[in-house]
Amino acid sequence: RFNGASAADVTVTCAGNSSNYSVFRLTNASNIELRNMTIRNTNTSFPMGVHIYSTSAMSNIKVKNCIIKTASLTSSVSAGIVASGSLTSVTSSTGGILTNIEVDSNTIDSAYHGVIVYSTTSYSSGITMRRNAMTNIYYYGIRGYYLRGTDVSNNTITISAATFRKGC
Repeated sequence: RFNGASAADVTVTCAGNSSNYSVFRLTNASNIELRNMTIRNTNTSFPMGVHIYSTSAMSNIKVKNCIIKTASLTSSVSAGIVASGSLTSVTSSTGGILTNIEVDSNTIDSAYHGVIVYSTTSYSSGITMRRNAMTNIYYYGIRGYYLRGTDVSNNTITISAATFRKGC
């Protein structure tokens, strides 16, 4: 469990690069919680905040009460929080089933995608995306594939005024 004092007091900053796009990459991990911190990726080419990178089953991952900022609206690999099976793509199926993934009460700012969960065709379940505020999102606020039993509720998404895009 990584618990900052508050998102206003604890900031983790990283400039993602071509071998690690994210500030936090959780690789085939379970029982991890990121809470009460600011997560900032300053790289405009490779900007992910939190990457749940799955090549096998993962469960009980929580990202709560965080402020997540990326430095790019227009890079298609830019995402506040992403679950995928690729180190370099947000739209590659996970290698394993995800269960009990909770994204709750976060602020996500300046990203191509706010939250994206791209699971395997075996379907992931117990995915919760609620009470998140997403601003300056370029394309999708929330995007999910192959999910079952998913709670998407009480999220606020502000799409960038640059072009017409999708909220969910």
